[in-house]
Amino acid sequence: MPSRRFRAVVLSLTIALIVGSNSGCDLLALLFGDGAGFPIPGLGSSSVGVVVVNESGVDARVEARFFFSDEDVRVSDRVLQAEGLGSSLALLQTVAEEIKVIATIEDNDGAESPLFQTGAVLLNVTLRLGVDYNGGDTITLVIPGPGEDCDLNGQPDAEQIAGGAADCNENGQPDVCELDDDDDGVINACDNCPADANADQEDDNNDGVGNACTPGACVQSVGCTIETAAECSSLGGSFQGPGTDCPTVGEPDPMGACCKADGSCEFLTLADCDEIEGAYQGDNVLCEDADCPLPTGACCGGESCSDVTFQECNSLEGSYQGDGTSCDDELDPCFVPVGACCFISNINNGLATGDVLGLECLELEAFLCVELFNGTFQGVGTTCFDLPDPCAPPPGACCYLNGTCSEEELFNCQKSGGTFQGFGVLCSEVSCPQPVGACCLPNGECASKTELSCSTDGGTYQGNFTDCVSAMCPQPMGACCMPNGTCENLTEMSCSFDKGFYQGNFTICTSTMCPQPTGACCMPNGSCSNETEVSCSDMSGDYQGDFTSCMFSECVPATGACCQIGEGVFCEVVSINDCESFSGLFLGDGTTCEGSPCSVDTGSCCAFGEYCLPTPEELCDIAGFIFLGTDVPCSACFEPTGACCDSKDACFQLSENDCSGIDGTYYGDDTICDGKICFTEPMGACCDGSEGLFCYETTELNCIEFGDQWLGTGVSCDDAPCDAIAGACCFGKGDFCVTLTEQLCSSQDGSFFGIGTDCALDCLPMIDVQASTPQDYVYENLAMGTNCTSTLNAMVTADPMSNQSYSYSWSIAAPADRMGGTFTAVSGEDTASAVFRAPLRPAYSPGGMTYIATVTVTGDDFGNIGTATVPITVRVLGDVNGDGCTDSTDVAMISDVIDGEITDLAIITAADINCDGANTAADQQIAFSVANDFDGNGTGGACNP
Repeated sequence: MPSRRFRAVVLSLTIALIVGSNSGCDLLALLFGDGAGFPIPGLGSSSVGVVVVNESGVDARVEARFFFSDEDVRVSDRVLQAEGLGSSLALLQTVAEEIKVIATIEDNDGAESPLFQTGAVLLNVTLRLGVDYNGGDTITLVIPGPGEDCDLNGQPDAEQIAGGAADCNENGQPDVCELDDDDDGVINACDNCPADANADQEDDNNDGVGNACTPGACVQSVGCTIETAAECSSLGGSFQGPGTDCPTVGEPDPMGACCKADGSCEFLTLADCDEIEGAYQGDNVLCEDADCPLPTGACCGGESCSDVTFQECNSLEGSYQGDGTSCDDELDPCFVPVGACCFISNINNGLATGDVLGLECLELEAFLCVELFNGTFQGVGTTCFDLPDPCAPPPGACCYLNGTCSEEELFNCQKSGGTFQGFGVLCSEVSCPQPVGACCLPNGECASKTELSCSTDGGTYQGNFTDCVSAMCPQPMGACCMPNGTCENLTEMSCSFDKGFYQGNFTICTSTMCPQPTGACCMPNGSCSNETEVSCSDMSGDYQGDFTSCMFSECVPATGACCQIGEGVFCEVVSINDCESFSGLFLGDGTTCEGSPCSVDTGSCCAFGEYCLPTPEELCDIAGFIFLGTDVPCSACFEPTGACCDSKDACFQLSENDCSGIDGTYYGDDTICDGKICFTEPMGACCDGSEGLFCYETTELNCIEFGDQWLGTGVSCDDAPCDAIAGACCFGKGDFCVTLTEQLCSSQDGSFFGIGTDCALDCLPMIDVQASTPQDYVYENLAMGTNCTSTLNAMVTADPMSNQSYSYSWSIAAPADRMGGTFTAVSGEDTASAVFRAPLRPAYSPGGMTYIATVTVTGDDFGNIGTATVPITVRVLGDVNGDGCTDSTDVAMISDVIDGEITDLAIITAADINCDGANTAADQQIAFSVANDFDGNGTGGACNP
């Protein structure tokens, strides 16, 4: 397991750690033992082990204080003996949020050192959760000896100073532990100018304040001001020295453009311009306004020479001999001199040809030496016979730590800290090891790579010898879908902070389809459904706004003219739903009955051969009648009728033509529907849920073949039997809802909400909820009221309705074999984190029992719900070894834990019966009393077979 070790002296040290808990109690269990060589028990993923080692040489009292979220504080202390260094052991398993450990001297034992006075503090450490420490860690805290160790390097300060460590203020503490704000190598306590770096500590006027902090005159182009040297430099001025003043140095000389010999311009005073032999252009003349002439020099071109500027020489493709040179110079500037040229060649030297690389020498022009022989020109006038030998052993490639290569002589290479690769070896022929540094990759991660490897992987190199610990790599961005359906390009962390849904690194909003929020959509018929704004518009609905609900939206249906068949054809202004329920023809929202719209484009409409009306064709079809045509007289309607059986064996009294129009079977003129002509089996009511719920009469076999619900032989549809057993049937997570019977809902994989329930109220999307408890078990209570508690936590993991807040309700169901006893709420019964006490014990359950806790979460904004469960196991009080009973074995095990003979973390936790955070004789007495409670009434015998 991971282990960490710290030294601590008389100072406060803060150590943060992350701690979980699997204990049976909502407390911390801490034990200090004295036995040498105790092993640290295996720590679970939510446990932390702490070892306290006494190296002070005297007895030390260690006090541990444990702080909890409800401001409860528990204290445990123990004396750690001076003998047997490293033998003191502390075990920690906790859900405490902070632990403070203080060690003080218990007895100075006659020691003369003032550090060993009784009660002196040797260790003061605060451990906090949530930052640096993980479950499974082991932390070692050391109570140090008398020597202080300010930099925690294991060497006492006095020894470190005696060994040569600086202590400029002679306070017994090395300078490395003192503050040095300006990082100039001189600590604040000894620095005559702690605000500005001045390692030299110069103080010309001996006033105790360094020159770097003593202001003086600062001459600038705009005048003179009093500044420090650093401030003057930042203003571009000329610092006149510490302690100087402006009246003494006088006003600055005027400045102007100064044309230099090389043709460049600088803004200077006249004196400064004269000093560099420049041409002063006048006071306050700016360089951009000055026309400074370019210098000229000799330009050699072929066999001619001319005095021109460098730019003109280049245009003539000549060789410029430098500013100020002239073709009239005494020494011809275009004369090409020669000198010794050293170049590498294969020399036999008595060995096989090519085995040894040597240097040859020829007297050549510099250009030919370099370009043709790749040689080294030794200078004009040198010869191959000069001494020392101009062609001594050649330089070679020299590799440096930064990965660069330079061709140098052996001595210079080694002197510069490089690695010589061989005489005559070129840098192009070697691969010098490249340094590595932090590489920020495109995905935001950091890796140690060479600069080339980093570039190849698309990363950003942070520099040679940098490390990933200090590198702040920019995080990649991606499309973030916001709750309101918009999209922003953010980092994953920023997206999560804004409660968005991150689509992945490098995704972009332009190609991302973010889920759009939904709201109540009022349809023209007055119905309401939860839709996106776009889908609502596509359905010609009226969108009520994002996150609105049909539960709280009142939709008013639109009205229009409705043509109906009654005693003739008449018109009435109603909603489309009402019109359809009347089997009418709806003419559109906002239409009126003015102008007799129902009398337009009519024709003969035959109603089962019984009567005929001039009716619009569409209205005739809606009514289920036969439209004969606009030119066919109504007399054609009155044809002989007979029994007609349709595809569902329903019987109608129709003419032969009308029967053929519905693909029915005609049984002859004047036959009648007597209930038997279409069927050979008994008929009854059958509920059809394929397109909404309606009832028709048929045989049982025919009903089942159509996948509908049979209600029984002889049941009539006249009493609307389907409506009496129907309710809301929800599909998906509230995606849509229809009214069906429970059987039809189940057959179509829906969720039935009960008879008489309403789709608009009951079919809301479910909230996803998780429930948990950090505890494996709790003890059942003693009659005296000693108990343990269980903390139950609920968390909403997903909510399609996006409620802003939630209400919580907990309930706990006892197991079937438990005759009595219920959990009692301690706190938070209607919150996301509730605490319950174990039930009082009317009788024992030797094998333990499991209660089921259920939390119901209700959205405060939309009323949708979600549930989750978590088991709570109740064990016999004092059953340390978990065998189902409390007996002498458990009493003995508690004694062994107190004596330090048992270090198993699970047993130590179980032995803390009263949950006070320590194993004491009180736990042993409780177990003894339970072990002798035979009848379960609090006295005598507690182990049932």
